[in-house]
Amino acid sequence: MTKEEKKEARINWRFRWIELIFEFSHLEYQNEIWIKNSNPNIIGWYAEDVNQYFNDLSLEDGYNLVLKENYVSKEELAVIEEFHLSFDDFVEVENHEQRDMSDKQRLIDTGWIQIVKLGFEAWNRLKLVIIDQEELKLIAYLESYYLKNKNIG
Repeated sequence: MTKEEKKEARINWRFRWIELIFEFSHLEYQNEIWIKNSNPNIIGWYAEDVNQYFNDLSLEDGYNLVLKENYVSKEELAVIEEFHLSFDDFVEVENHEQRDMSDKQRLIDTGWIQIVKLGFEAWNRLKLVIIDQEELKLIAYLESYYLKNKNIG
């Protein structure tokens, strides 16, 4: 991969990462996308989005690889790590127990709500450590376009 291709891959990875962190940290957004299908340009559901986060972003073994590749900073990792580890544990338990719940059921599941709360806390801290102007514009866009209530996860 050329230097320019690596730069582009990093940008694309980070934008997708930010979008997924946003999604997993806002029940309102999940309801709009997973249940109501209110945005025809976005197709999403829990299982697909979990796959995108862990597999497509190469996070199934944690953040070591993307930290090494400089896709995230140590400061960003410190902010997101508790959410990531709790989310990973949640998914592992679900897979082990072969829990099969609908996305609608998931949005009222107390375990899931706790993961979203951790995500929301991480999201708010992450906004304070991200410095790239294009990424900050993406964050502002996601919040202003998709959220009616800006104060809850």
